[in-house]
Amino acid sequence: MDWQKTILVTVLLALVAGGVWFLYRGETVDVAVPVRDLPAYTRITARDVKSVSRVGSTVPSGGVRKAADLIGRYTREPLSAGQAVRRRQIVPAAGPASSQGTVAVPLSATAAMAFGGRLRPGDEVALWSLLPPAGKPTAEGRLLLDHVLVLDLLPFADAGGKRGSDPFVIVLAVPVQWQAQVLTADAQQALSLTRRQ
Repeated sequence: MDWQKTILVTVLLALVAGGVWFLYRGETVDVAVPVRDLPAYTRITARDVKSVSRVGSTVPSGGVRKAADLIGRYTREPLSAGQAVRRRQIVPAAGPASSQGTVAVPLSATAAMAFGGRLRPGDEVALWSLLPPAGKPTAEGRLLLDHVLVLDLLPFADAGGKRGSDPFVIVLAVPVQWQAQVLTADAQQALSLTRRQ
């Protein structure tokens, strides 16, 4: 009976050792991870991310390998500390002028403003105000901001609203000093945008 226990213990130890080898086999690769939880539409700084080594088979497809590739970019969704960042979770890179001193601003948008839903995160737009300047009524739009980064395009219902005349919400990275003016023009439905090439 003792020899049966010995064989059983030996087989179990071999299975455990094989399982450990299976889980940890393969080469390690670097992957970028947040060092803290990051909310959606957060501009990523060097203090927010680091590169860590992980077993290649545990890294998700589309995982960002270098922390430096994330710096200056925006999150599209909340990111959890220590979890590998996938490319679909961040806004594609844009020019440096688009990301300095900005805040995420959601705007209601018609299908025409959202280019029929074809506007994409990472696109750049110009914002036009249809409000007349103080004391000078005019029918022409005036350029408010140029090269504004699109952070996201959401169906209005997904953004917590009810489907109506404005079926989309466009989230833009707007310079902090322009936030109030942009929101005022949006509230008065006096905002338009053009896509930059």
